[in-house]
Amino acid sequence: MGTGERTTMLWQIVSVIVVLCTFLMPRTLQAQQATLRFGDVSGSHGETVNIDIFASFNLSIHGADIPFTFDEDRLEFVDHDLRGTAAETINPGVAYSIVPEPGKGFFQVLSFENNKIQPANDLLLARLKFRIRLDAPVGNTSVAPAPTGPTAGIEGQAYFFRREKSRVVVEEFVSSVVGVVDCGCPLTVGNLTCEHSLN
Repeated sequence: MGTGERTTMLWQIVSVIVVLCTFLMPRTLQAQQATLRFGDVSGSHGETVNIDIFASFNLSIHGADIPFTFDEDRLEFVDHDLRGTAAETINPGVAYSIVPEPGKGFFQVLSFENNKIQPANDLLLARLKFRIRLDAPVGNTSVAPAPTGPTAGIEGQAYFFRREKSRVVVEEFVSSVVGVVDCGCPLTVGNLTCEHSLN
């Protein structure tokens, strides 16, 4: 094989690599850009607060599995809420949330009709509701999306549903900051009345 033939073959190989990279790299990046972010909030003892779930993804989806963790010394899980969110628009056939282990929860939303949520950045997907415990220490805590979490006796993974047997794994997670503030008023815990201070 002459020098000219080798050069031609080398350029053909380089061309094939460039074409493959052009088609394969965007798919890899799309999967890597799937993000869950929980919004910040603050409240006083006994108050129910909403943790907004924001999602970023580059492919249309029709549902999500979202494990999460929280500080059970300060927070009590109440329920999920879809009103006014993207999850409400897909008319989900499944929307449930459970806390199978202390401080660990799982939320799922899924459209059986295959209704789609279009690609978006920082889209309000749903909400989780928590009650701040009456005896919670004043200060900051968090509710965090998790890569995995317990659900119905198995370990579930955080991902967005694409279509049957097709999922995008969530790889980026941003936790919320939940501020427990002193309302400045007496609080009743059982038969006791006490006052919290910022000190």
